[in-house]
Amino acid sequence: MKLDVVGRPANGDSLGAAMADMERLAASLPTGIGYGWGDAAREETVAARQTPLLIGRPALAVFMARAALYESWTMPLSVPTVAPLDRHARIGDALARLRRRRGRARRRVGVRARISGRDAD
Repeated sequence: MKLDVVGRPANGDSLGAAMADMERLAASLPTGIGYGWGDAAREETVAARQTPLLIGRPALAVFMARAALYESWTMPLSVPTVAPLDRHARIGDALARLRRRRGRARRRVGVRARISGRDAD
């Protein structure tokens, strides 16, 4: 015997919160009784399972492209860690200019050499 129950989230509740409540209630059902999702709820569960792949594959592709560009396995890891430091230094320089002081937060030669992947001579 199959019984279909259709429901919607209450006004002001999200679909994800309603699904979490339904899964919590379904866990207390006796054995042999199951549940499934339809329409938007099914699409949301499928999308949630695909999220790691949708983020991981492009990140791996970017890493591999940078590894080929820098001809090194470690440089692609160091560049993303140095680039935010340069961004913070630029913000510090801009704030110093607003205060009419000379900005000295950024050391362009070291950061630029690191980002370009070449050692400073």
